[in-house]
Amino acid sequence: MTVNDSEELSLKPYVIRFSIFYALFSIGLAVLAGLFDSFFEVNIPSSGVALGALFGSAYAVVYAFVEKNNRVFTADEKTRLAWMSFGAMWLVSITLFIIMSIGFYIFFGVSLWSVLVGKHELSSGLFFFVMLITIVVSFAQYFLLRWIYGKTPQQILDAQKKKQQKSTNN
Repeated sequence: MTVNDSEELSLKPYVIRFSIFYALFSIGLAVLAGLFDSFFEVNIPSSGVALGALFGSAYAVVYAFVEKNNRVFTADEKTRLAWMSFGAMWLVSITLFIIMSIGFYIFFGVSLWSVLVGKHELSSGLFFFVMLITIVVSFAQYFLLRWIYGKTPQQILDAQKKKQQKSTNN
């Protein structure tokens, strides 16, 4: 299947796949990190969990796309999918935080925000610094998605072709 300029491939199924995998990987890796911390006193930073979820979700999308379409993304598809995945990542993260906050309040009777911030007051300078770091890290995640969507499909496609050649040679 080839895609020409007049034909738009719907990326919605791949964004949904990314969202589901991102939520599952985020929860699963956070639980795993918590277990490692509890049993082995090994502290896995939340940034490692987030990157693991990002990589795993993007690879799941790439594999499904190449498997179904037997080609790599076009430049336009790569850009659109990276932006949509980036938005989905934020939406899933905010949704999981809200669910955690509600659960924390129901089970412990205190808001999660008060536990995270505690009695520390965020000065306006510190708040803007945190926001700046968040924006920089977010755009790094976007460019990481673009890199995965640009580099990985060809590797998967090549591996599939090798596998097909081996099966036809046997």
